[in-house]
Amino acid sequence: MKTDSLDHLVHEEIIRLGGYPSPLNYMGFPKSICTSVNNVVCHGIPDNRELESTDMINVDVTVYYNGYHGDTSRTVALPEVDDAGHRLIATAETALHAGVSVCGPGVPLSAIGNAVQDVVDLAGFTICKSFLGHGIGDDFHTMPDVLPYVEPMPLPLPLTWSAVEHCRIR
Repeated sequence: MKTDSLDHLVHEEIIRLGGYPSPLNYMGFPKSICTSVNNVVCHGIPDNRELESTDMINVDVTVYYNGYHGDTSRTVALPEVDDAGHRLIATAETALHAGVSVCGPGVPLSAIGNAVQDVVDLAGFTICKSFLGHGIGDDFHTMPDVLPYVEPMPLPLPLTWSAVEHCRIR
């Protein structure tokens, strides 16, 4: 399967259900979803590359529906991904859950980054500091910015959103 075909399928389903794909034409983005394969950290553009059985792929789907954006992504391993790839995906998912688990009223945003970095460091991976989590709601990308690594940010909020993306360097 090609990531462009996946984009087409998801686009059609979003429209059929009465939503709109938030990334489409956002700041010039040409597709309805983001597909990040292997060493693409995030926001990969679907194309005509045939997926291989050794690939990892993150599919990032954001939908505008009833006045709000909903943003989700999931990384999956295709059948022949090696153990290191499976470990990377499991670490990213564990780090995401660790970050979410510390969220709550009065908790500083820095607690999310601390929790994420603890998991990633323990597993022997590193965090790409070029990207960060963000707020979402009636705007596609909004405050607060959520750093997925240790950095003091003394801003308590009752609710935050964060994403942890995979990246495989070959």
